[in-house]
Amino acid sequence: MSATYKQICSIVDQWSDNLPFLADFPKKRRGVVDSTYLQFFMALTTLGFTEAEIETATGGLYHLVERRLDAIYRSGLVILKMDKDVLTQD
Repeated sequence: MSATYKQICSIVDQWSDNLPFLADFPKKRRGVVDSTYLQFFMALTTLGFTEAEIETATGGLYHLVERRLDAIYRSGLVILKMDKDVLTQD
């Protein structure tokens, strides 16, 4: 993997780590994914990366963003369920 691709992946990973948990994600899923993808894509192109480099490095930025947001939502639900279970045990 070239240095450019590694740099793109590193940037996307860092940004993904800061994505919020949205409780209403299922209702607004398409809009949230579209908006997040556009923000990532515009920022990466502003940094000087080409569309081809971005798509190759990420294996498809849109689908990567979509998978990451889905994972954040599922993880958030698990955490909320664990917190509820802890509170009901006390």
